Amino acid sequence: MSGTCLALVWHLSVAALLVVWSCESLLYSPCYAQEQAIESRVISVAMFKNGLALVEREATPGASGEFRISDIPKPIHGTLWFIGAADVTARIAVRDVEVEPRYGEVDLQRDLVGRNVTVVLRDMPAPIIGIVRKYAESGEATPVMNYPTFGPTVGNATATKYLVLETSSGESYIDRSLIAHLSVKGTTKTITRRRPVLLLNVPAGENADKPVRIRYLTMGLSWSPSYLVDLVDDNRLTLRQKAIVRNELGPLVDAELKLISGFPNVRFQHVTSPFSPTTSWAEFFAQINNRAAVQSVFLRNSISQQLAIPVSRRVALPVDLGAAPGGSGVDLHYESIGRHSLGKNESLSVPVATGSTDYKRIVEWIVPDTRNPYGRHISQHERNQDPEKYQVDPWDALQFRNPLTIPMTTGPATIMRDGRFNGQTVSYWVSRGEQTTLRVTKSLSIRTLASENEKQGNRDVVYIGGNDFQ
Repeated sequence: MSGTCLALVWHLSVAALLVVWSCESLLYSPCYAQEQAIESRVISVAMFKNGLALVEREATPGASGEFRISDIPKPIHGTLWFIGAADVTARIAVRDVEVEPRYGEVDLQRDLVGRNVTVVLRDMPAPIIGIVRKYAESGEATPVMNYPTFGPTVGNATATKYLVLETSSGESYIDRSLIAHLSVKGTTKTITRRRPVLLLNVPAGENADKPVRIRYLTMGLSWSPSYLVDLVDDNRLTLRQKAIVRNELGPLVDAELKLISGFPNVRFQHVTSPFSPTTSWAEFFAQINNRAAVQSVFLRNSISQQLAIPVSRRVALPVDLGAAPGGSGVDLHYESIGRHSLGKNESLSVPVATGSTDYKRIVEWIVPDTRNPYGRHISQHERNQDPEKYQVDPWDALQFRNPLTIPMTTGPATIMRDGRFNGQTVSYWVSRGEQTTLRVTKSLSIRTLASENEKQGNRDVVYIGGNDFQ
């Protein structure tokens, strides 16, 4: 009887230990078997000229449930949307992911855990042989360098100072800076890293198998226009527009690329969404409160945005009302340049549009005002700050109407004739059919003289806002 009781107690103890072990394994090593890994693919990108791009990715869960996507977007605040037939819920979580080892990201303690290694230290001929000990992982993601496409990029990998080995005599704590050589049997094909992932929860229903599209604004992919004005003869020219696309976002495979021309109002383009794992609340609120960053984006070089006529020439040039109307809606133009595959940090040059039209050669002479809006003489210092605005030289120029089926956006224009370079200038925004003037060279053979004589008389002085006006 006592033997039976002892056997029963032993079996109960083993069962209790198994229950405790199972509970601990559930607490410290959660099971994610219900999550299915799926891929997402960029299907289209619409690019602005200031570094912003509207990215649309597509994932096909195929059924209801929770699905894991490794590519995490880094969206502009307020622009991330999940478009699909089902009401999808998304969250960012941290998971153990098997990745290929990359140079500069090796963590000996984590990557060689459980393997027999031989360590040779500097100035110590006797090697240390042992097994790399395993330590519990924290719940946070592993810091990495150059995290793959559409994911976070945080600082360099930080490892502990010591490499801990289990040896025949106990444990050895080896200063990593003293290691001269380390050898291990076999090869390391994959390593485990804790990485943030995107989890999509697709509810059950008749639309659960439909594709889910992830749409957001982000930085990293943009385009730059340029024009070639080829003078065929004294009356006709051919205008060609091309676009240079540079991809610093991530690999694109058979994605439709669209060029956006216009001046969009993107109020939070300097703010990263708090949904991104690279953003903390402190950084988010600091970006929200940084209004100077918003203003500086739109007050910089006009080539990165749009400008119909430069400020220095708005008064001198008449408004052309003969341009083709753009129709109703917002004043933005989308132009598709087809489907392309483009790797990260690769560039693409693609023709956009071509047209021919008549042109006239004119001499453009704009005499700048000698007084500012307050009636005071403009100082030489102010003239030196913007010499193009106050220069008085005449220019040989070309005058023509936009022959393209799309607007001419702001960009450099090169003028050629018979294979010879004539000049380069800036072409500002020109609608379809609208007249524009491009300066080619200074009219060195033409002498000009401008003088201003003020008619004397009595003038009333009016004070407005502390300034006197005559």
